[in-house]
Amino acid sequence: MKKTQIPTFLLNKMEHRADYMTKRILPFIENTKTVIDVGSGNCFIAKRLIHGGKKVTSVDIKDQSLEPSVQVTVFDGKTLPFGNKSFDVGLLLTVMHHTPSPEKIFREVARVSREILVIETSYRNIFEKFFIVLFDSLLNGQLKFYWNSYRSDSDWKNFFHKEGYTVVKTEQYIDMQGAPYFHPLYYVKK
Repeated sequence: MKKTQIPTFLLNKMEHRADYMTKRILPFIENTKTVIDVGSGNCFIAKRLIHGGKKVTSVDIKDQSLEPSVQVTVFDGKTLPFGNKSFDVGLLLTVMHHTPSPEKIFREVARVSREILVIETSYRNIFEKFFIVLFDSLLNGQLKFYWNSYRSDSDWKNFFHKEGYTVVKTEQYIDMQGAPYFHPLYYVKK
């Protein structure tokens, strides 16, 4: 798909979201050189990081890039085609809740990265969970609902701990990108 095929108002929303997300992650990756962006989607964030001097490898289960200058490595959703610790930092930006097994994708990113930065869609009560799962799935054109892949803030922190990671820093945000989403950021290290 090309940018010209997307309605201007939607393209503007996507660009605004990429600006917002990039501003959130930049303080955590200031001193890194190599970045793997897993689940890179439209590649708007990758393009911004590349323009900021980072060497970014965009990876997804299909090439959805709207940025012709950003090459996407397509993978099977299970095994990343890179060696152990190939990247300074791995990005999982609102990705894990779109998978049937967040553990598997996290472990793969952990294998190829020295540090991990996660922004995840979360919820604070059962009503938010119900709303977010339905709205997010419909908005993303998914007919599969991965109910158990959406987790509360404390569940995500427990998840990282069980995987052997320490949450070095976390930040809480309510994103107003069409709907109010609770998107905590987690900077985790072994």
